[in-house]
Amino acid sequence: DDSDQLYLFRLREHMQRYVESARLSRLHLDYGRDELCAAVVELLRRNGIRRDIYVRPYSFARGIVRQLMVPEDVATETVIDCWPFQSSLRSLKGCKAGVSSWRRIEDTVTPPRVKAFSNYHNGRFAMMEAKHGGYDSAIMLDGNGKVSEGPASCLVMVRNGRIVTPSTTS
Repeated sequence: DDSDQLYLFRLREHMQRYVESARLSRLHLDYGRDELCAAVVELLRRNGIRRDIYVRPYSFARGIVRQLMVPEDVATETVIDCWPFQSSLRSLKGCKAGVSSWRRIEDTVTPPRVKAFSNYHNGRFAMMEAKHGGYDSAIMLDGNGKVSEGPASCLVMVRNGRIVTPSTTS
């Protein structure tokens, strides 16, 4: 019985992306990937987590920054937060999705691969539009009108019995 086990899906890869995002954003982190992974495990252990959970680390400028824009390499603080999240991966439940009029942000506008709150705002608009249209979720297209992703999620399709995903550049 797995009910007492805690499984973390690709934690090292997620934390590596987080560290890379900070580097690309020119934010100084006091912690590396392995330290962040250990902190996530400790957080979940101390809270006795034994269910689907969403883990979100975030870093922000330490103290009061009086400039309009946060300067590069400023000292940061990091917080790791978690809250219950109900996954539907083990169920046969599908969702009703509509194609959004909001396009995925372009790489030349802001780097969408960077894990930053501002990048999730794009998907938020798509999700609000989907909900108003009676859908559970949205399908976002890239600037060329090709299927790209869902709000804060990847898309996987089955076409002619084969699994198809958008390219990594989509």
